Amino acid sequence: MTDPAASSQSPTALLAAAWRQQWRPRVQRTARWLSGIYLAGLTVLLAWLEWHGERWWPTGILLFAPPQALLLPLLLLCPFCVAVRARMLWPLAGAIALVVLGFMSFRWTPRYAPGRSHVSLVTHNAGQGSRGQFYDFVAAENPDIIALQDARGRAAELGRKYPTHRVITRGEFCLASRFPVLHSDSVEQAKWFNRPVAARFELLCHDRPLIIYTVHLPTPRRELSRFLSGRAIVDVFADEDAARRSLSYDAWTRARLKLANDLAGVFARESLPFIVCGDFNTPDHGVIYHTIARGLTDAHLSAGRGWGFTFPGSTRNPLTLGGPWLRLDYAFAGRGWTPVYCAPEPGRRSQHCAVVARFAPKAG
Repeated sequence: MTDPAASSQSPTALLAAAWRQQWRPRVQRTARWLSGIYLAGLTVLLAWLEWHGERWWPTGILLFAPPQALLLPLLLLCPFCVAVRARMLWPLAGAIALVVLGFMSFRWTPRYAPGRSHVSLVTHNAGQGSRGQFYDFVAAENPDIIALQDARGRAAELGRKYPTHRVITRGEFCLASRFPVLHSDSVEQAKWFNRPVAARFELLCHDRPLIIYTVHLPTPRRELSRFLSGRAIVDVFADEDAARRSLSYDAWTRARLKLANDLAGVFARESLPFIVCGDFNTPDHGVIYHTIARGLTDAHLSAGRGWGFTFPGSTRNPLTLGGPWLRLDYAFAGRGWTPVYCAPEPGRRSQHCAVVARFAPKAG
């Protein structure tokens, strides 16, 4: 027999009852599954990017992409969860925090008055910077040391601009220092196609030796452009003869990893207190970054302010609100020093933003 109560309900009420009893639980389970798959996949992907990123060409390219792209699935997941299971927004909010505050390395170290024995340094790729913005930044920070890369022909200009500093050049590297410069040389143990990628400057800082390594690693721009084109397919599927005609992704990665190991070996063998800075053209995740940073203290991670992004200065990328999204320019503390502050140059006129870092001597 037909239930009189049920027959008296409107078709809309019957559909709503069926939704509550049958379909809503199924859709909620779907929301849980999709959210779980996304969270698990995101966690695995972030771990791979951190420690193995360059070893596979898609994730090697992803290292240079805006990290906000990792959150794009939430544009669909969040409205879906709001509609069927709002409680699932909490783990999704955790995913946002993991990417924005964790993977993107947000830090907030307060400013404080530097001590008498502290050293302040500004590093900058001068070949891709705005002179006016950079000089305003230097005037605001008043650093003891200015380390420039891609700075051929800038020595006289620096000398006129900062008459209290001693200006020394080595190839493309230029150093302006308030402290006496005892010696300088190119780092011959780390070369890219026979070109030194670093210079070593020995200073006398507060009656103690201080070594400044300034570094400029090769840009991956051309290779990334090639791998993002149809050449990526050739790299993966080409025959052996085709692979010989141009450098494959694997060969390029091995060459960069060897260069990173050579440079890390130079830092490991340094016997005096030292600081490392420069344009490394390497994101702050992946095997190459961790190879270079081995035994060093990243000033931003230890004492940074904000996200520390230095590249690219100005874009039309809506994901990044037109601003930078990569840390390619670094300051590291080596033996004898500890970072106490680090921040990038504000403004968007420089393609590579400068970085200021302050260091305190370690006790003993």
